[in-house]
Amino acid sequence: MIKRYYKLGLSVLSLILTTGLLVMVLYGWYVTNEKASVDGIRATSSSGSVEIRDKMSVKRYLNNELVSEKEYHADTNSVYYEWDVTNSEFILNDGNKVPLGVASMFPNEYIDITMWYRSTYSGLSTYSIGITNMDDSEGTFTETINDVNYTHTALGVFRIGEVTLDSNNKEVVNNWYWLADYNGDTLEDTKYDVVTFKTGNFSNESSETIDGITYYKTTFRIQMNLTNYYVLKKTSTNMLSEKKVKIKEIRVMA
Repeated sequence: MIKRYYKLGLSVLSLILTTGLLVMVLYGWYVTNEKASVDGIRATSSSGSVEIRDKMSVKRYLNNELVSEKEYHADTNSVYYEWDVTNSEFILNDGNKVPLGVASMFPNEYIDITMWYRSTYSGLSTYSIGITNMDDSEGTFTETINDVNYTHTALGVFRIGEVTLDSNNKEVVNNWYWLADYNGDTLEDTKYDVVTFKTGNFSNESSETIDGITYYKTTFRIQMNLTNYYVLKKTSTNMLSEKKVKIKEIRVMA
């Protein structure tokens, strides 16, 4: 009887340790990339006739469940930092403002960012929005095939798309755009300078008035998706732990 309980106890302990190690690996991926985003994200425009509101709303989801919702405001350097809504001030961590960073994700996690903007020139019509200035200098992994090393980018596990409402008023992403494409084991990856996720027209989009100013609003989703990565690796082994990528800029082009 004692031996049976002893073996059962060892099995339970082994399961706990294995689960704990898995959580630590995932948490290491999360924390490492959170620290990698210390530069923060800026919002810029290619035209002086487009004004971007100095506020963004960020919602983080895990397994389709909302786990956090925060507000970020732009500082004088155009970088968005976490905002204390109650006290109307930037949140500080060890005396430093907390920047908006979106490259820290678990599998099955995604982040929705809502931004507001407007045209200050009536003749301006079409525009597009994308992300740019992506850094993977510390976000690469290497495979060796027939004694030849091939380097791939961790940007290939991230994709972006505009969030819209379907006929049932449910949020959907109709078109996904990868930040990088894996082109096969022995081919160089395609890393994009700009990933455009929305094209629009100021004249026919819905707007909302905030503090007496009319803005247009866009919500986009950034998701970690390992589908292409697993196809490339031909295995579910995770080589992405401790890899760092940065997304530095949201760009309105008009």
